Amino acid sequence: MIHVIASDLDHTLLRENHALSKETAKVLTHLHDQGLKVILASGRPVPGLTDLNAQLGLMQPEDYSIYLNGALVLNNRTGYEIYSRTLTAETLEAVGQFAQQEAIPVEYISADTVYSTTDFGRSSYSTFAPKGMKFSYVKQAEFFPRKPIYKIGFANEPLRIDALQATIKMLNVSVTRSRREFLELMPLGVNKAVGLEKVVHQLGYNAQQVMAFGDEENDLEMLRYAGVSIAVANAQTKVKAVARYITDTNEVDGVAQFLKSWFSTLS
Repeated sequence: MIHVIASDLDHTLLRENHALSKETAKVLTHLHDQGLKVILASGRPVPGLTDLNAQLGLMQPEDYSIYLNGALVLNNRTGYEIYSRTLTAETLEAVGQFAQQEAIPVEYISADTVYSTTDFGRSSYSTFAPKGMKFSYVKQAEFFPRKPIYKIGFANEPLRIDALQATIKMLNVSVTRSRREFLELMPLGVNKAVGLEKVVHQLGYNAQQVMAFGDEENDLEMLRYAGVSIAVANAQTKVKAVARYITDTNEVDGVAQFLKSWFSTLS
C-alpha cells in the first residue's frame, strides 16, 4: 500500500508557467487530508518551495521537503533539519578553478542565496530560478561563502552543458541536470533518493510504500528507489525508461490524472 507520494516540481507537478493547477492542488490536498504523506522533492533551494507547501497545506508535524536535489531535508513546520550534505571548501575551490579555465559563470547555491560569479558576464540562471531567491553577484576571487553551499550550478546553452558534463566528473562530485540548460553539482553520493530515503525512514515506511513522479535526469535515482515510479509524458527518454508507468504531460495535469486513477478515494 502506498503511504508516501513524492514529486518533482518543474515540468512534472507544475505547468510550464511554474504554477500548480487547481486540479492538481485539489487532488494532492485531498490525499494529504486522507493521511498520505506528500513530499515535494526538488532541485530548488528553500524559498522555491515555501509558497507551494503553504498552498497545499503541507505544514503538519510530519510534513517534510527535499531541497537541492537531496542535499537538504527539512521539516516544513519547524524547519528542523533531518539531513544535509554540503560541499567542502576544497571542492568549491576546484570548481572555481574549473570555471575560470572554461571561462563560464558559476552559481554557488546555499539554502536561500545564489552567489553568482560575474568574471565572464552574468549567466542565464536568474531567468529561470525559482521565485524568492536572493542573488549576490561576485567576482570569483571575492567569493568567500558565509553560508553552507549545498549545490553548484552552470547555466548555459545545452550543447555547452553537454561538454561541461562530460569533463566535470573528475571533480569527484555528483553531477546531474534538472533541465537541459542547467548542470548541477552536489556532494558525492547526493541525489533525491538519498533525501527521500531519510524522510521515508523518519516516517516509519519503506521504499515499496512510496510513489514518485519525475521528468528529468535529477529524478532518476528517486524513481529507481520508489516502489511505484511514474514519468510524465514530457520526460526525458532515459527517465521514461526507468519509470514503471507513464502518465500525461505536466501541461494537462498528468500527476493528478495518475493519482485519480490509482486511489479509489478520488473516484
